[in-house]
Amino acid sequence: MSINKELIKGCTKTIVLQLLADKSAHGYELLTVLKEKTAGQLEFTEGTLYPLLHQLEQENFVKSSWVKGQGERKRKVYEITSDGRKLLQIKSKELFAFIDTMKNLIASRNSLFS
Repeated sequence: MSINKELIKGCTKTIVLQLLADKSAHGYELLTVLKEKTAGQLEFTEGTLYPLLHQLEQENFVKSSWVKGQGERKRKVYEITSDGRKLLQIKSKELFAFIDTMKNLIASRNSLFS
């Protein structure tokens, strides 16, 4: 079952910050890792990811640098900042509280109809 895109919208910053907390990466790598780590359940388009990375950089939650990759090509690599790690901690707690609340709500609803 695929996950509704509307459910993902409120979590995009958290998702990207979590990926960068694991490892600094360039944009295409982030797209690939997200797809791999979620078995294809979560995918962003470049049109979603790059504006989000620029916004996170403006807000000082990530920083970027140009790194020489294979051959002569340079890639913009993003890494999480200390402010980004703080935001990730806050957003993760909020998300876990929401998940627990939804589980309790659904479990209580299911017990009413059992």
